[in-house]
Amino acid sequence: MRGMLLLALGAILIWVGVSTAPPSTPEDGTDEVAGPKLAPAAQAAGDEERLEQATPTPEHEAEVVSHEPQPATIRHEPEHEVDPDPAPDSDVSEVLENDLGERAPSVPPPARLESVEDEPTFRLGGPLGDRGEAAEVLLGAWIREDPSGLEAYLNDGAGRELPATRRRLIVTFWQAMVGGGGDGEDVVTELEGADDVTTAQLGFLRASVAVDGGSQARAVPADIGRRDPLARAMRMVLLDRRAEDARRAGMHGEAARCYSDLLQLEIDAPWSPHRDFLLAWARSANEVQENHRLDPRGEWPSISYEVQPNESLISIRKTISREHPGLRVCAGLLRKANRVGKYIHPGDTLKIPTETPNVLVDLDSRIALYRHGDEVVQAWEVGIGKEGHDTPIGTFLVGEKQTEPSWMPQGGPSLPYGHPDNPLGTRWIAWFRDGEKTSFGFHGTADPASVGQRVSQGCIRMRNEQVEVLYDLIPLGARVVVQP
Repeated sequence: MRGMLLLALGAILIWVGVSTAPPSTPEDGTDEVAGPKLAPAAQAAGDEERLEQATPTPEHEAEVVSHEPQPATIRHEPEHEVDPDPAPDSDVSEVLENDLGERAPSVPPPARLESVEDEPTFRLGGPLGDRGEAAEVLLGAWIREDPSGLEAYLNDGAGRELPATRRRLIVTFWQAMVGGGGDGEDVVTELEGADDVTTAQLGFLRASVAVDGGSQARAVPADIGRRDPLARAMRMVLLDRRAEDARRAGMHGEAARCYSDLLQLEIDAPWSPHRDFLLAWARSANEVQENHRLDPRGEWPSISYEVQPNESLISIRKTISREHPGLRVCAGLLRKANRVGKYIHPGDTLKIPTETPNVLVDLDSRIALYRHGDEVVQAWEVGIGKEGHDTPIGTFLVGEKQTEPSWMPQGGPSLPYGHPDNPLGTRWIAWFRDGEKTSFGFHGTADPASVGQRVSQGCIRMRNEQVEVLYDLIPLGARVVVQP
């Protein structure tokens, strides 16, 4: 717990000589000017704000080449209730064409403040003098609950060359987040209009100092600073704090949205992905979603359906598809979202998700995000194609699902499920493109230690227990986006 890590002297920062210019080494040989001292991170409360996560659009789509061996036979077991009559691929493509649009901002961005100073500033690169180093160091210090790296960066590293106003912003933000009190409001006023502080950065600083001692929700400004690395990191620090507080308070929906935003902000960040951060957030997201999106008591977009006599989840799924062509669900998703078993009863009321299930695979971070709309419902570490058998980039549709798949190696006999040389594990989820089956998809593995590595012949390799969850949740026709 971050609160346990506060220094004995409290969360008071010592800031000397940074109000006008970055510290420098005196020419007379005397000691250097002291830099900021940072207290460890502490907990604070969250609020009900959302931030937008735009759907990634691949810049290009690689031509699909058959690299990955695929199952030899298809088996549909009644237990999993796979629909044998998926909608035609052309219809599926039309339905999904616009299902991942951006959400309107919940909070309008504040107007940009006019600069009141024309004094030239030192620039590391880019229009605001920060290639992302400060952002990455700040986020790492917060998540690892260790300010020493940030102290070293500001006092002895490249952070010494940052404009004094930005250094002051970072230290004041940290101080506010660990609950150190101080002159945060005064600093906000002081930095308004500064050339080297963006509107987004000032907004997140204002959010961090808005609540005394973190006893209430901290508002996180939405939909600003998406191209500003430092603003992104400040947003993520605030979201991480909110997620933990919401989780402790039993606010599962709020916590789930925060973890979802954190995952997607990290994989789209300008720095290399921190897989340890991502996997920790993924585990947290999976846990809280069991009490939100995968719980009928959760507050999520849905319509109600009353079970009629002699209906099963499969027949209900077909009825929903006829009556609501834009919805895409499967029996497994209905079962998990409503926490029902194999049997349902007339008069039962089911919640039908109205946001389209989809999967985003990020190859750089080796993580797969199962989402409803743009909210992450489950996230898993995955294995990807090895060198020379790269996983293709682009957009696919789920066109076939198999349990306990056989495997047909090239030039060899079919190997049944369970054979020691069959690499497909317990499930196979095939990818289609332009109405045609490719040789790629999601599958399990008999070697769970290989997940997270570049090991496959192009497919996405998952642990058996996790691909089984995806198998149950993902409908036929759902979109799969693979980004670099």
